[in-house]
Amino acid sequence: MEEKLQEYFLQQIEDVLNVYKSESEEKIRTNKDISEAQKIITLSRALIERVSGTSSPYYKQTKEILSKTKIHPAKIAPQLIGVVKSIKHDLEANYLQMFEEEIHNEVFGDFLGMAKHLLDQHFKDAAAVIAGSSLESHLRQLCKKYEIDSFNVNEKERKIPKKASQMNEELSKVYGKTDQKGIIFWLDIRNYAAHGYYDKYTEDQVKSMIIGILDFIRRYPA
Repeated sequence: MEEKLQEYFLQQIEDVLNVYKSESEEKIRTNKDISEAQKIITLSRALIERVSGTSSPYYKQTKEILSKTKIHPAKIAPQLIGVVKSIKHDLEANYLQMFEEEIHNEVFGDFLGMAKHLLDQHFKDAAAVIAGSSLESHLRQLCKKYEIDSFNVNEKERKIPKKASQMNEELSKVYGKTDQKGIIFWLDIRNYAAHGYYDKYTEDQVKSMIIGILDFIRRYPA
C-alpha cells in the first residue's frame, strides 16, 4: 500500500479511536448515554467500510456484529472498536496491500457495472468506451504493482503516459499471451467506439468484453 494512503487511513482510524477513548468509552461502559454508543457505531462502521472495502473480512465481521439486533448498542460499540483496532494493527504491520487491491477492484467494478447498465439500455458505444477506459486504468495500476514504468520519456525529458497497448505488451510477462491477445481485442473495440467506428463491433462483443475485463481484474488485482 502506498505510504500516503496508509498514513491517510491510519489518521482516520486514530481520529475514531480518540473520540471513543476521550468522549465515549466511559459513558458507554457505564451505560449512561445510548447516543454515545450509537455515535461510535456509526463512526466505526463508516470507517471500516471506507478503509477496508465491502469484501474484506473486517467488513464481514462488522456486518455480523450489527446483525445481532438484540444486543444493546453499548455492547456493539466496543466490538466495532475492536475491529477498528485490528485494522490499525494490520496497517501498521504493512499486511494490507489487499486493502488497496480491494479498493481498486471495487472502483473498477463500479465502472464496469455502469458499462453493463448502458449496454442493457442498448448504448453499446458508451459502454465500450467506459469498459475500455477501466481496463486501461487497471493496466496502469498493474504496471505500478509489478514495478513496470507506465511512462515514456520524450526528447524534452518529459514523462508521457504509455499507451495501453504498450503496457499490455510489457505486462504480458505477468499474465501470459492468451490474456494479452484478449486485451488487444478489447482495446480495439474501445478505440473503435472512441473514434466513431460503431459498425466494427456488436453489442454481443461489448457484452463479452465487459465480462472478460471483470474476470481479468479479479484474476489479476492491482
